[in-house]
Amino acid sequence: MPNFKGTIVSNQWGKNNFMQMEKGYFTAFPYPFSAPQVPRPVSVSDLVISSGEIDELNGVDFKNLTHHFSAALIDTGVTSNHPFLSGTPIQLLHTTNVKDGSADMHGHGTHLSGLISGTTTVTGMYPAAPITSIKVTEEDSGSTTWSAISEALQMVIDNIGFDGEKFPYPVSVVNLSFNSIDNIETPGGELFALHQKILKLESMNIPVVVSAGNYYDLFQQSSAKPPQYGLAFPAHYAEVISAGSGGQDDKPATKVARQELAIYSQRISHQYLSGVDDQRTFVIAPTYVTVSAGLPTPGSISSKLFGTSSAAAVVSGLILHMQETYFKKHGTLPTVQQIRMALKKGCDPLNNTVASSYATGIHAAWRHTFFDDHQYLYLNRKKIISSI
Repeated sequence: MPNFKGTIVSNQWGKNNFMQMEKGYFTAFPYPFSAPQVPRPVSVSDLVISSGEIDELNGVDFKNLTHHFSAALIDTGVTSNHPFLSGTPIQLLHTTNVKDGSADMHGHGTHLSGLISGTTTVTGMYPAAPITSIKVTEEDSGSTTWSAISEALQMVIDNIGFDGEKFPYPVSVVNLSFNSIDNIETPGGELFALHQKILKLESMNIPVVVSAGNYYDLFQQSSAKPPQYGLAFPAHYAEVISAGSGGQDDKPATKVARQELAIYSQRISHQYLSGVDDQRTFVIAPTYVTVSAGLPTPGSISSKLFGTSSAAAVVSGLILHMQETYFKKHGTLPTVQQIRMALKKGCDPLNNTVASSYATGIHAAWRHTFFDDHQYLYLNRKKIISSI
């Protein structure tokens, strides 16, 4: 078993991950695929697929929203004065490994914050939702260590660095868009300790939303690191809410066409699709490609991103909406189990069938790799909010 102490992990399509795949795996990929090395600038007039548009809002009324809680975004930091985040309360923190302050120098965290809380141009899942940004990466890197991520989770548990007077929005959901390309851990090791913190947060009614990962076929084919449940660490834990990506990069795509698993997204392993009582909560968000806030450049203030990182952010923003709705009715937060049940009850079924029109566009030899005839959960905001 490998020792994960100090292991470098990357966010979805971070520099290290993309370079690795550019040199090997995806150079022979049999299907059109594009992945940016970092969130790349785009024109606002480009195909803006905001979380509001892809969800079609489903009749949700965004007037008179209340804001009592914040989403902890454990990532590359946030550009707090970004125009897309106008009116959004943002608290900037960082872990002890970060020596260059809490501002985003990479772009990944800023992009995700727009999907959660965006108020202008790109509408977030819960506009102006407060963000507690905990930067765990150094300089312009998209990578960090599990030690830093574990420290960030502990900061949420202990409220370390949180000023209740200046930022009166306690964390109610944690967004974690980092993964390993496996889910093997040494019992009693560093990853075990991280798991214990996830359990602690669950007991505090704070769900941890984790991106499913972008390495599905590589993950499945690896003999050295056999798959468990098909989801990358730590998305495979039953105590987290895992988010995969759906949809396709197709401008005229219909709503039905968008209800497909993204070809890169991790999903449930074949060996666990039947005959197993799987307690995991794994949902699909329509985030094949998202446009959101980006690091400001002379030519653009937005960015386009592929990957399940965006799915986690969309689900985190939706959970904030669920929590605020429940709090308005009951004066307390729902339990993580109540959130899971509402997600499962309110999601639409997504049949990942080999016979789908989407599957016919894939080379025949690869269809059974990416399509499993399993029924997944596809977000439907209105039904989910009504179920909490």
